[in-house]
Amino acid sequence: EPAFLDMLTTFFPCIYDVKYMMTAVEGMHGGLSSLADTLKVDRIGPMHQAGSDSLLTAQSFFAMIKQHFNDKCDDTKFKGELFGLGNNHTKYKSKNYSGGNSNNNGTTTQNQSVQPQLQYSTNVHYSSAQAGMHHQTMGGTGTFTYDES
Repeated sequence: EPAFLDMLTTFFPCIYDVKYMMTAVEGMHGGLSSLADTLKVDRIGPMHQAGSDSLLTAQSFFAMIKQHFNDKCDDTKFKGELFGLGNNHTKYKSKNYSGGNSNNNGTTTQNQSVQPQLQYSTNVHYSSAQAGMHHQTMGGTGTFTYDES
């Protein structure tokens, strides 16, 4: 993770994470569409399309600054922070992660080999308009399939 963050700041020295910024606003939570609805920002284009999502993210960023941060973005608070990464308060910890485990006799032992585990789904869901495509070759390196549920 530190190597990733170093490389990220090398190529993107001025980054703001809207999801991280949401944590500074009482009661604000959810994903991009929920945020945009809360801020009364209208989406242009379909959901999960790069252009539409990028525009909605930018408009939500500026709307959040205007509505919740008095039209000023505090760089010391938000610049370079990413939700769930780094050393900020959003760092992900799984339910099974514990810095120390309590044993039966009441003493605590340190367990540094336990790492948070993330689960990934291999199912990709597409709209009914794309339902005819069940297989797609990716650059000649292989094929992936998806279900339509």
